[in-house]
Amino acid sequence: MITEASTKANKLHIMHAAKLISKMKSGDEREQAVTELEQKAKKMGFGRDWIERTLEKQGAYEETMRGNREEAEKMNSYMNILSL
Repeated sequence: MITEASTKANKLHIMHAAKLISKMKSGDEREQAVTELEQKAKKMGFGRDWIERTLEKQGAYEETMRGNREEAEKMNSYMNILSL
């Protein structure tokens, strides 16, 4: 029961922090805040999919950040194929 309440509180905390980030001006400071929040959520035990969906829904990701992330994922999969 306590762990369930703690997990819900952590989810609300991440969601609120993401919403605050969405109100920041774009730039390096915002990107740094997103990175720190992703790391914090990961330490709390949340999965990568949940973190990305939540930050996306709350508006924390910018178009450029989303594009950079997709490009990095494509490059990573390409490198994995080459390494095989």
